[in-house]
Amino acid sequence: MQNNTKKKILGLDIRNNAVSAVLLESGTDNRYSIKAHVNNVISEQDKFQEIVGLSLNEIKEKADITGVDCIASFPANHISYRNIKVPFKDEKKICKILDFELEASVILPVEDIMIDFKILQKHEQDEGTPILAAGIEKARLKSYLETLSSYKIDPKVVTIGGYAEAMRLLESSDIPERWIFVDMGNDYTTLFLAVSKKICLIRCMGASLVDLSDAKSVCAHIERTLFCFEDEWREEVNPECLFVLSDDPAVDDLIQDMGGILGIEAKKSDLVQTLDMKVINYPSNEIRHDNAGNALALAVSGMLGTNDFNFRKQEFEVKNKWGHLKSYAIQTGALAIIVLCLALFDACSETYALGKKVSRIESRITDIFKQAFPDVKRIVDPLQQMSVKLKDLKKNSLFPVDMEKNVRIIDILNELSRLIPASIDVKITRLNISSEDLLVSGNADTFNAVDDIKSRIDKSEYFENVQISSASQEKSGKRINFKLKAQL
Repeated sequence: MQNNTKKKILGLDIRNNAVSAVLLESGTDNRYSIKAHVNNVISEQDKFQEIVGLSLNEIKEKADITGVDCIASFPANHISYRNIKVPFKDEKKICKILDFELEASVILPVEDIMIDFKILQKHEQDEGTPILAAGIEKARLKSYLETLSSYKIDPKVVTIGGYAEAMRLLESSDIPERWIFVDMGNDYTTLFLAVSKKICLIRCMGASLVDLSDAKSVCAHIERTLFCFEDEWREEVNPECLFVLSDDPAVDDLIQDMGGILGIEAKKSDLVQTLDMKVINYPSNEIRHDNAGNALALAVSGMLGTNDFNFRKQEFEVKNKWGHLKSYAIQTGALAIIVLCLALFDACSETYALGKKVSRIESRITDIFKQAFPDVKRIVDPLQQMSVKLKDLKKNSLFPVDMEKNVRIIDILNELSRLIPASIDVKITRLNISSEDLLVSGNADTFNAVDDIKSRIDKSEYFENVQISSASQEKSGKRINFKLKAQL
C-alpha cells in the first residue's frame, strides 16, 4: 500500500553574512517542490538575531512549518577540523578516546568542544584508522540553538555549513572519484576534498589571509592545503574537477581562472542538476541555486536521511516528546522485553570475557605509566596519576595553556604577521612567548628596518613597552642581527 503522506523539511543555512531557508515538500516519483524560500543578508553583526528572526518569520508567513523537521548548518569558519589516526575501527571505542587524541591539537579545552567525526578509507600501510573530526565550541552552539528556540525552531541536525552540498555531490554518478568543492562567501571560503566517495578534508580560508576575489591567491591556498594533506595521506590526491558555489553573479570568470591555474575542469555547483531528482518549481526567477544551494541541500539531506556531521549530541541531543511516541508505546514495550531477554543472555556470556579484557587493559596502562614515569614508585590509579603528570608538564611547557590576559598563541602569531609587511626584508629566527612577555630574534637588511619593525609592533594593542634588546652588524656586513622584547 502506497504512503501518500507528504514529508516537509526546513533547510536552514545560517552564515556570518546571510541567512537562507528552504521549505521542501516531497511528492511522488522522486519529485519535490519548494514551498517557501528566503535569503536575507546580514550587513551588521549586531543585527544577527534580528535577521534570523526576520527570515524565520518570512518562512512562517509563506508556509505552515508547525511540526516540520529542521536541518540547520553552523558557519563553517567557527568549526575546527582535524585529520588524525586512531588505533580503533569501532565508532564507540573511537568516541571514548577521541577527546584524548585531540587534546594536544586544539586551542580550547576538549571538555568545552562538541566533537563529531567520520571514518575515512584506510590504506594498507596505515597503522591506525584515519578519521576526519570536526569540533564546535559548546558555548557558540548553545547560543545558536537558543536563538532558534526563541522562534520555536528545534533542528534535529546541526551540521557544517556547505557540508550538505558536498555530500550530495558524492551521490552523483557523473562526477569523478576525486574532486574539490569550494563554497565561496564574502568573508571566508570553505574547501571540501572528496576521495573515493568520502569527504576526507575540510578547511576554511578567511579573507584576512586570502584574497577571495583573486584566483591565484585562492588556488595557492588550495594547493598548499592539498600538499599538506597528501603528505599525511601518503599518496597524491590529483583532483579531477572543481565545483564552486557562490552567490556572486560575477564569479564565472573567477571559476574559469581557478580551473586554468589548477589544470582541472572547473564549474559552478548546481545541486538539482547533479542529483537524480526533480524540483518542480526550480530554478525560477525567484529561486536560484547560488542563494538557495546550501539550504536546499540541507532540506534534501533531511529527505534522504543521510548520515551527515551532527553536533546535536550528548547535552545538545534532541529530546523526543512523549506525545510523538504514545501511539507506538505497546509495540515498543513488547519489543523491549524481547530485546532485554536477548541482551541478558548475551551479557552473561560476555561478562566473563570482558572482565579478562579489562584486567589486561589495566595491566597495560600500568606498564605504560611505569615506562613513561619510572621515578614514580607508588602506583595507585595510573590513569589519574598520568593526567596529573601531564598537567604539570603543560604548566612548565614553552607555550602555557592559560595566559593571564587570555591571549592565544595563534592570535599573537597572526598579529605579528599582520604588522610586519612583506616589503621589509626580515627573517625571524627565534620566537619566545611566555605568559608575560615576547622575545623576537632575527636579522634584517638595515638598522632602519629594525627600527621600523619595533615601531610597528609598538602600535599593537597586544604588546607594551617594546624595546630593542640588541642590534649588531654581522661580520659579513650584509645583515643586522637584532632582538626585540615586548610585554604582553
